[in-house]
Amino acid sequence: MYIKEMSNALEEYHAFMETQANRTVFQTPEWGEVKTDGSWTRDVLLVMSDNHEPVAAAMILYRKLPAVNQYLAYAPRGIVTDYTNAEQLKSVFATLKVYLKSKNAFGLKIDPELQWREWTNKFEMVEGGFNNEEYRKNILAAGFVERPMDLGFDGIQPRLTMILPLKDEGKVSSKRSIRKNVIK
Repeated sequence: MYIKEMSNALEEYHAFMETQANRTVFQTPEWGEVKTDGSWTRDVLLVMSDNHEPVAAAMILYRKLPAVNQYLAYAPRGIVTDYTNAEQLKSVFATLKVYLKSKNAFGLKIDPELQWREWTNKFEMVEGGFNNEEYRKNILAAGFVERPMDLGFDGIQPRLTMILPLKDEGKVSSKRSIRKNVIK
């Protein structure tokens, strides 16, 4: 697989998006334009198979961390791809990982708009409700780390907010200066 930069070929990007059931406005180049107000930059990408066919679309936003030369990469509502195809998903994220490292990103945050379990408004699973646990398992198998389920302030984000660490050992740098600047 390889990455195809699409900023100058938006028609092709939109054509692929139209074929995908899980497309979302948050993965459009137009949404990226809204977010690029000076604090974010963006890439519009297609992940291509070895047969030169698109298998995923990704509008990636980058935000530079203060005082360091690293970026948080964020794919709003996740990338647009088939989350049920575990092997393809692993390859897609492995390809994105190499690309994002070259952009000096330290991690990729996604929050895919996928319903994987049916819950009540009291955070209890609905007995006999739908179960798309396959989505979650495939994302985790691709190297992501999920946020814990809680009712605190962090619980505002969707349950499937996950981070793909880009360092090979799976840990984000713990340099004191980075931690100090991220907390600010």
